Parts: sequence; C-alpha cells; structure tokens
Amino acid sequence: MFLGLIGLAVAFDSLWLIVLLVPFYLVIRYGVVAREEAYLEGKFGDV
Repeated sequence: MFLGLIGLAVAFDSLWLIVLLVPFYLVIRYGVVAREEAYLEGKFGDV
C-alpha cells in the first residue's frame, strides 16, 4: 500500500500525498493491525 501511495505521489507530482504517509501508517498500524492482533490473540491464544 505504501509503495502504491508513493508511486501515485510521484506520478501526480504531489508532495501532500507523501506527507500523508505518516498519518496513514499510524492509522493502519494502531487502528487496524493492533486491533486485529488483539482479537486473534484472544481467539487463538498466545504463540
């Protein structure tokens, strides 16, 4: 996803898309991945 967004930023010559990578990463990492990891750990237990 990140490489695709960087590619779009370069293709459209848009600096603001590159700037949006940081909040986009934070939302994905802590809003999606962290929740999914907690759910899966609760469902299947610790490794």
